[in-house]
Formats: sequence, structure tokens, C-alpha cells
Amino acid sequence: MRRKISKILLGICFSLSLTSCIGSKVIAGYEGYLTQPGKNKEKVMKMIGGWTKTGIGSHYHSGPDAGPLVMFGLEGLAQYVRTSDKIYMLLAESIETDPDNQNVSIVKIRDNAYWTDGNPVIAKDFMSYWYLAHNEMTSYMLDIVEVNNKTFKIYWKPYCSPSEEARKILISQDKKTACAPYHIFKDYADEVIELTKGLKPNDPEDIYYYQTHFGKKWTEEANRRYGEIYTNFRAHVHDGIYPGTGPYMLDQYDENTMILKKNPLYYNADLVSFEKMIFKRGGPTNIQMLLNNEIYYLDGLPLKANLESYLQSNGSLVNYKVLTQDTLGILFNFQKDIWQDKKVREAFQYILDRDLIRRSLAYYTTTTWTPLTAMCDYEAEKWLNPDDFLKIPKFRHDEAKATELLEEAGWTKKSDGWYDANNKKVELTVGTPGWNDLANILQSLFGQFGIPLTIKNADGPGGLLANSRVANSEYDMMTYLTSLNPWGNHPGGAYKHFFDQMDAAMMNIPTDPNTGRYKLICTKADGTGTFDAWSVYERIYTFTGDNLRSKTGDLVVGIANEYLGIDLYNGLTGSFFNLDYVGNLPFPEKFAIDRNVIDVLHYDDYGHDELAGTNVFFGEYTSYSHGLITARD
Repeated sequence: MRRKISKILLGICFSLSLTSCIGSKVIAGYEGYLTQPGKNKEKVMKMIGGWTKTGIGSHYHSGPDAGPLVMFGLEGLAQYVRTSDKIYMLLAESIETDPDNQNVSIVKIRDNAYWTDGNPVIAKDFMSYWYLAHNEMTSYMLDIVEVNNKTFKIYWKPYCSPSEEARKILISQDKKTACAPYHIFKDYADEVIELTKGLKPNDPEDIYYYQTHFGKKWTEEANRRYGEIYTNFRAHVHDGIYPGTGPYMLDQYDENTMILKKNPLYYNADLVSFEKMIFKRGGPTNIQMLLNNEIYYLDGLPLKANLESYLQSNGSLVNYKVLTQDTLGILFNFQKDIWQDKKVREAFQYILDRDLIRRSLAYYTTTTWTPLTAMCDYEAEKWLNPDDFLKIPKFRHDEAKATELLEEAGWTKKSDGWYDANNKKVELTVGTPGWNDLANILQSLFGQFGIPLTIKNADGPGGLLANSRVANSEYDMMTYLTSLNPWGNHPGGAYKHFFDQMDAAMMNIPTDPNTGRYKLICTKADGTGTFDAWSVYERIYTFTGDNLRSKTGDLVVGIANEYLGIDLYNGLTGSFFNLDYVGNLPFPEKFAIDRNVIDVLHYDDYGHDELAGTNVFFGEYTSYSHGLITARD
């Protein structure tokens, strides 16, 4: 059996132009990076971007997507760097707990923070935003009170007040809080603040208390009125400069190119090296544009052979590897009868050679041998007590064990494949967001085991979610991210993805018909009893210290022991930079020898935070606004 599988995989690897069984080639280094001048005399950064072709609107909430202008022109009070512990204070000079009330945060705004039209950034700008645009933050808030123009207080709900550490993470998750300036949207802000403050408080014993905005009872009439105000706010056409506070502001754009110019009023303007940012619309020519020096940065990690080819064809490119704090794998669709038997779910953990899959598709990362945990293994290692971390079930590639478990579940292997306990031939369909390479390998491996697998490609993650949710979905399982945490370094981020974003909905985890909450009862990590996973997640940001570790352990170990899916390998992305044009990049001593920088750093490794910040989707503009990435002139 192993020999047959290997032959199949070798064929797939050949068709994908992979070199997964060969060590990395040494790519010629780049000399003189620290001692010789570069080529970027104009101090311009060029990269890929995307925005609404028909127009970007006049402000952030107007509907269209302004793409790069949002990323580099708008900001919040604070900004975290994904996968790291780094949080930059941006418009906030400080965020501290009120010594007189532990349920209150005092936010002080920078004195030198201005909107692009010259108006100072004030406390009411943030009140305007949060009262107009309800989001997760406002479900934790009780009130926002202005102290003076540059100071305001956030009153957190006493019964679900986030911990001091979690407050900064939650605030930094809200990355574009400076997007509804009070001096422009005063009429809408005043009206919605008056409406909200006039509502009756909600009962803390109410099951929905954690979800209600500002702890109020939102009646049908209040929701209707709020909706009207919000709709009018979005429809407002602003005649002046697109409002922002970030390091760059709009210069010009058309369907294919957007040019941003340095914001002279930016409080960190002296540290901003690039005078302009030029964005080209993304598409199938991204790599060619990189190779032709038309762009100087590109996010991504191609297959190993392709990566080496790109680096060899352009001697000025470097590629870094950055862990993405996610896991790729398989999610079971619990609409289907096949997954109702836990022994069957356990058997499927043994079928696949995950290491072979990882070497074929993600050469530089690591294999995971766990069931779906909803938290990647290195994140779990950081947050769990060591004893709990060791309790996460680990599997291996063992088709004999898989066969034994399936037979115990009443399945039978016949000459034409597997039959379930009802003597129905097992033929499965996997939905993917377009991940053909992974789906093809899974199809071959399951086929060799005796389970035919049909591949159905959806239109991206959104299409995959929609298709999985329809009644009697054609998907028996889905390939997607079995864990993801892009919301700051806290366990709440991982389970936000699982419960609020994608996975639980995609897998059709049963819900309570009265409350809509997921019904996922798991066994505690110490085995002393069961717990409701949603109820723990709902309060995850309120826990601290050992209690946070213990509760996180319950979630990770408890969900893992339900065998809801299969983790395959840890996610990894890359960052391409053109060394002729971009300066001050990390590890010049490494790319002086080999421009394929293969080091994969973890949280506590030297240089991890700096490396993570170079990826524009991890730190956004912070490395550019703080002088960490500069023009190499």
C-alpha cells in the first residue's frame, strides 16, 4: 500500500513541478546591502493592491473599498503585529486602567495627531465611530465618556469586563477607529449617541448580555432608528479630502493604479522614508511584475521549486518565511450521517500521511498530527499549561489502525471500496476554496485507501462557506483553515475564527434553536467533567493568568478530543522584497549568503517581531511609519 501511495504522490509532485524530496538549493547572496547605495533615489515603494474599480467613495464607511488607502491612510488607537506580542501605540499616547475603577480604561490621544484636512484628532472622533458603527468592541462597552478633547474613558461592562491585557488587544484589533471624524459626521454622531444613552440598560442575567452593544436593551424601534442613522451616515458624500490620519494620503488613482503621497501632518512624518506608495492592481501577472522590478514587495510563498526559480531569475530578490498562526486541514460537515459516529472520525485521523502532504505542498513548514484543535500547535504550546499541552491527542499515519476502527464502527472493506454500517458504499465529496493542489493529493490518498473522493471547487472562502451551509450540502468535508488567529496574540483570536467567523458555521455544528448558540459540549482537559465550549469562548477575554491558561486548555484539548476534523500542517507565508530599492530589512547577514531565507522564527526567537512586521498583512503600515522599512537610496 505504501509503495502505491508513494508512486501516486510522486506523479502528483512531478505534475506540480515540486522538488519536495530534494534539499533546498543555495541561492546566490546579495552583496553590499549595508555598504553600497541602492537604486531608490525617488524614495518610492511599489506593491500590489486592490480597490473598487468604479470608485472608492468619499470616506471609509461609504461602501466601496479604498484598499491601499485604508491600509496606509487610516489608523486606530493602537495596532498589533500578527503572530507577535508587539502592539504599537498609534493615535493613543497611552491606554491605562483607571486607578479608581478597574472597569474603566483611560485613553489619552496624541497632542500632535491631525486629520488630513488639518483638524486635530479629538476624543469625540472615537465616540462618533463606536456609537455609529457597532462591532465586537461595543459589545464589551457600557459607555464612552469624554474627559477633554484629548482624553476619554471607556467604561467596560462590569459582568464581562475584559482583562487589562485583553483590552489593549481588543482596541488594537479595531484597526481603523479613526474613520468617522466628528467635525464631518457630527449630526449623525450626536443623534445616535442621544438614542443610545436614552435606552434602558439590559439585564446582566440576560443570555444575550455579552452581545448587546453598550449594555442596552435594543428594542425593535431603537434598532430601526439606529439603522436609519447608520444608513444616512454611510450615504453622506464628503466633498473634501478622504478623511484619514495615517502616514499616507490619496494623491490619485484610476482602475489600475493608486498613488499615495506622504502625509505632511503625520505625527511620525520624520520616520516615514518613502515619499510615495504606488500600488498596481493585482492579478495573474503579480510574479512577473516582481521579477521585472515593477513592484518591490509581494506577499506569498510559492511552491519550493517555483520559489527557487524566481530567486535565481532576479538576483535582487529576497524571500522571508513568516508563520501565519493558522493550520491547514480538513473539516467534517456534520450535516452528514457519516460523522455522527465518533469512532469513524477517529479512524480518519490515521488514514493520511500528513508529513508527505506537507513536504509536497508546504516544504518549509511543519506537519501537525493532531485532530482539529482550532488553535495551531505552537500557539497552543504558548498558552496552555505544559501538562495540558501534552494531553492534546496526537496521531500517525497508520492505515491498519484506521481499518481496525472502521471495522469496529461496522464498516466493511470490499473489493470495490468501503461500505458503512448500513452497507452503503462510501463515496465522499470535498469542497475547497480553490485549493486544487491539496485536493488532488487528498483525492489520491483517500482513493488508495478505498474511499473515492470527488473535488468541488468553490469561489473562494466565502463561496465555500455558503455552499457548506445550504441544506443537504454536497460537501461531506471541506479543506480550509482548521485554525486561524489574525486578531492579536491572545487565545480569543483563535476561537473567534472558529465560533464567529468560519469553521463552526462551515461544519454545521449544531445550534440551540432558541438562542442560536453553538451546542458543543466537550470534556475538560483534566477529565473531571464537561463544559459548554461557547460559554467559555464568550468570556475568554475576561480570564487572566492561570485561569486563562486552564480555560484555554479546556478548549484546545476538549475540542481536539471530539475529532471534528484533521489538522495537516502549519500555515506559512513569505515576503518578497527587492533589495535594490528597499532598505533596513532584517537579517542582511543571512541574505548576503542565501536570498532564500529559510529560517522560520517562533514567538520567543530573536528577531521574530521585526520579521513579522515586514509582512504588510501582519503589521500593515507600522514598519513604514516607524522607520523600520526604508527606501534604499
